Amino acid sequence: MEGEGTDSRDPWGRRRQLIELYAQSLDTYDRRYRETQFEKFQHCVIPLRSRIEAVVDVGCGSGLLLEFLVDLWQEIPHPDGQDPGGVYVGLDLSRAMLRRGRTKIPPRRDSPRLVAGFVEADGNFLPLRRACTHRGFCFSLLQNLPDPVAFLREFARVLAPNPTAVVISELKKKRPFPAFQRLVGAVFEQGAFTNPPGSEDHFYLLPAVTSETESG
Repeated sequence: MEGEGTDSRDPWGRRRQLIELYAQSLDTYDRRYRETQFEKFQHCVIPLRSRIEAVVDVGCGSGLLLEFLVDLWQEIPHPDGQDPGGVYVGLDLSRAMLRRGRTKIPPRRDSPRLVAGFVEADGNFLPLRRACTHRGFCFSLLQNLPDPVAFLREFARVLAPNPTAVVISELKKKRPFPAFQRLVGAVFEQGAFTNPPGSEDHFYLLPAVTSETESG
């Protein structure tokens, strides 16, 4: 979820401010952010298409990643020729955003194998068991957090020991690329970092593949 930074002196106050901010921006959020978020997904999600049959999306906002994945999953050939489906769990603090996200779950008749849900949750206290997923995404969230290291440790907790797909991004204007590398690298030792020109985010990727590296 996009945002403009945090005040570490009052983390709960900042959380309330963010909830109110996103409730107020609900009507314009998708129109404002869909294009930039889809560019990020193009950069690092499409190259992982064979690894993302199930996804945990922390800081999911209005479910733009689900919207993107539904189209992507439709393009993946399935052995029996049926809808390949997929599993998506989006977590966010904003009830308003979660309600909007739920409207993006396709009707069962159109995607009978898709399982999708949205859960109200604080990123520092994810309601998920340890090592419950091999695929975790977190786009443009870190800049909103008063304690990003605590979040990264919690995010790592729910990932399996050898995850197949992990993406973490942060707005470049929050901190320089080397600082982003140090922050995320303190918790995630494997994988790679990218700083794509033209993108508003830095990225951590596991495995280390992007649309540029795949095509090159």
